[in-house]
Amino acid sequence: MKFAEYPFVRYLPFFVGGILLQPWIPALLLTYLSYALIGLGLVLAGLVVYNRYRSFYRFKFTIPLMAYTQLILFGVYIKSLQHERDNQQQELSLVGLKGYTAIVLEHEQQKPNSKLNRVRVKELFYSDTSFRADVEVLLYHRREYPLKSGDLIWVPQAFQRINGPRNPAEFDYRAFMGRQGVFYRQFLFQEIAVIGQLYEQPVENFFQALRFRIQVAFHTHFQNTQARQIANALLLGQKKDLDKEVSEAYATAGAMHILAVSGLHVGIIYGFFFLLWKPYRLATGKRVLFLSFVIALIWCYALLTGMSPSVMRSATMFTIIALAQMKSRSPSIFNAIALSAFLLLLFDPNLLFSVGFQLSYIALLGILLIQPLLVNLWVPSLRSVEYVWQITTVGIAAQVATFPISAYYFGIFPTYFMLSNLIAIPGAFLIMSVGVPYMLLSEIPMIADALGWLTEHLIRLMNVLIAAIQWLPASRLAVDWSLSLIWFYLGTLVFLLLLAYYPQKLTAYLLLGLGAVFVAWSWFERVQQGKQDAYIISYDLNKGEVIDLFLKGKRYSYENASEDERSFKVEPFRKSIGAKESFPLQLIHKEGQDYLLLPDLGLVTKDSLYNLAEQSWQFDEGKWKAITPLTEELMDSGAMKFKFATPFGNPR
Repeated sequence: MKFAEYPFVRYLPFFVGGILLQPWIPALLLTYLSYALIGLGLVLAGLVVYNRYRSFYRFKFTIPLMAYTQLILFGVYIKSLQHERDNQQQELSLVGLKGYTAIVLEHEQQKPNSKLNRVRVKELFYSDTSFRADVEVLLYHRREYPLKSGDLIWVPQAFQRINGPRNPAEFDYRAFMGRQGVFYRQFLFQEIAVIGQLYEQPVENFFQALRFRIQVAFHTHFQNTQARQIANALLLGQKKDLDKEVSEAYATAGAMHILAVSGLHVGIIYGFFFLLWKPYRLATGKRVLFLSFVIALIWCYALLTGMSPSVMRSATMFTIIALAQMKSRSPSIFNAIALSAFLLLLFDPNLLFSVGFQLSYIALLGILLIQPLLVNLWVPSLRSVEYVWQITTVGIAAQVATFPISAYYFGIFPTYFMLSNLIAIPGAFLIMSVGVPYMLLSEIPMIADALGWLTEHLIRLMNVLIAAIQWLPASRLAVDWSLSLIWFYLGTLVFLLLLAYYPQKLTAYLLLGLGAVFVAWSWFERVQQGKQDAYIISYDLNKGEVIDLFLKGKRYSYENASEDERSFKVEPFRKSIGAKESFPLQLIHKEGQDYLLLPDLGLVTKDSLYNLAEQSWQFDEGKWKAITPLTEELMDSGAMKFKFATPFGNPR
């Protein structure tokens, strides 16, 4: 098929480009953006009408250029509206706030030392006034009685803004929650009073209550704790209560994708009805009724599982496919994928920066584009072998497509992902085939007991097999890729796919050119590392201490902190710097003081680093800010960076 036959595949990149471009557009230009969109739209409509009136096609270059420009501007406009709403929520004054009323949005989640509810503020109370508000707060508490969705509560204290990272390249929890529209949180003991009930979101409340009843059924019928956790994740999309050892076992095996309700799960439900009934054989009226029922069922399941980015993507995509099947028996899957992404980003452009959103779409594209090429490499004669080969190629295709993103975000590669997919995909199908009827019939005593027992034992069997993969030798490999290497991998993959589907000399030349650019860029990065000035980073940790000296592409480190602290607060920056060689930095205790043994400078007390430094910075609000003079308050409120005027000797 020609590329022109996939309109939304052509439209989506320009719309996404506009979303990415928005932060770089000056605020003054954004104020006139709506006028530019309207003006450009009117001109474009005029040219199209002119062509229709003249009965021939002119402006063959101008009309597409204007249309794509409008898509870019539309992406900028949608993202700017979202940005404006976020700014309004962040500008809320907390000075003098005495308390607030709020509605509970979802049932509580059990945390290690507290409970968590997401609430929406209704009214703020200050010393001498009050006014209505519409912001969300993460409410951590130890209240004895649970808070339920729809509860109207009174909290007699002020909430706080979510703090930004205190170390460079550390995971930005504030930005992560901000993309979900949440900028505040609060830690309480039991200072919460339920003062009523509000039914502002009856549909969501209904499905949350239904989800809670199903979770209660899990506790009733499942004896094994890990089986309950996997059932919550695989059937209901609730992964937040997973034990660390369970999530690590599935991550090491490369099977975490089955614990996030996504296209696999929705596809099983969708395919189940197509397996029993063949809608393309039905008359038009009956086909419309049947597919409408399937669409309603898919969205009910999406609401039940919490509307994560992956389930929204798959539900939207299957809805579009079903709508297309009402008229056509074989609609374009690529158009459906592009249109579903377009619609989701239209309602929430921040989804573009969600890891789940990125992985789900890239994995799906990998399966659709790479898997057919792999399947054609070998056609087994036995049907059973062919089935295994089909599942294996699905796993390979998804892993090849998502590898750079998962390596960048998570830093691991599951060595036995092909083996785990042979267990996880059929296992998920069997568990859902029994688990979904169990959820529907969980309150019918004898039937629920039988289906619950079977579901639990299927999950326990899969857990045993996945755990066995975890203990195989070299089951997970640490991956430390730079951003430039990731872009090179993705670019190479795109050009190889173009070469496979459109074998032309130009594509091959472009692929060679990309390789040359990457080699040149790698050489440039290495040269720049050698020219870097020496500087020291003192990280801000809850417990312990880590100090790094970066010198000519090498790293000298003093470490006295737990693995968790280093993993979350130190290693991300080290990875971003790309210093491959590392050496210990000696700490010497002498005459009641701690000294660092630095190359060329000799023994230096930690407290004197600031006085010896040519420049000093503190990491605050996601940026390095120059500081002078240094105070004890500053030293305890963010990572410190010191650049030295005195030259360091050549490292050994």
